[in-house]
Amino acid sequence: MYTESYFWFLQPASLLNEFDWQFLYLFAGMFLAGLIFWVASMLIKHAIVLRTLKRWRSLFLSLGASGIIWGAFRYENTPIFAKRFWAGLIILIGLVWAFYILKYMVTKYRTDKREYEDSLVRNKYMPQPRR
Repeated sequence: MYTESYFWFLQPASLLNEFDWQFLYLFAGMFLAGLIFWVASMLIKHAIVLRTLKRWRSLFLSLGASGIIWGAFRYENTPIFAKRFWAGLIILIGLVWAFYILKYMVTKYRTDKREYEDSLVRNKYMPQPRR
């Protein structure tokens, strides 16, 4: 009864079950993490760290909001959008998106941060034009 095709591709039952609640808690947690990143991005002034936080904020807010919208469709038992396939697709998109953010953090983040800090030091000692 609980095969993969049953779980992902068939129209689920009208009542929300344990798996649906787990997906909803996951998406609500992502949305909450996005809000936390949003508050943190308002407090941080470093441009490179801010850019990275904005990337994570966009990821978590988008996935959380789309997952909560899926949960509303699932609760209302809308025929096409209530399938769990959409929740799996949202998570898959999030994993691909997170891979590219992590790839940036591993490959270019340190060099961008170092170049930005060096430019801050250079500009600190450059004469400023009088106004």
